[in-house]
Order: sequence, then structure tokens, then C-alpha cells
Amino acid sequence: MDKLNEIRHVRELSKNVPDGMIRDADTILKDIMDEVSFEETGIAEEIFGIWEAADSENGRRIVEEMFLVFTGTEFEEYLKVCMKEITRK
Repeated sequence: MDKLNEIRHVRELSKNVPDGMIRDADTILKDIMDEVSFEETGIAEEIFGIWEAADSENGRRIVEEMFLVFTGTEFEEYLKVCMKEITRK
């Protein structure tokens, strides 16, 4: 099954989650994210590299939208905070 069909299948499964049940795609994603150490060195650099590797403005916009979904912060705002607050010698 290709990724598009897998996404469609997950959406269909999510629509059919019985009331009161909490094992849906969002819960599974949160469980996965809980297992990741976000203080691990290099995650920001990986995100920057993905953004730089995007082969179009649309690709970069998509990376920025994903960043917003996962952090609740606009990518540009994050960069401004980094420029202001990163420790300097």
C-alpha cells in the first residue's frame, strides 16, 4: 500500500473510533513523541537541513507548516527567538 492509501486508511479508521475510546491517530502520534528526547543535540540542525533541502518555496512552506503543527510556533518566530536568545561568548 502506498503512503497516500495508508493515510486514507488511517483517516477512515479514525472516523470509526467508538465514543469514549482514545486510541486514535493523535494519541498514537503523542505516544511516539513522548518516547523522543527533544533535548537531544542536533534536532534543530536537522530541521534546518530539511528546510534547506526543500526543492521549492512550496516545499519550504510545507516544512514551516509542519513545524507550526508540532510546536505551535511559527518557524520564522522560532528563528528570531534563537537569534536573540542563543548563548554567546
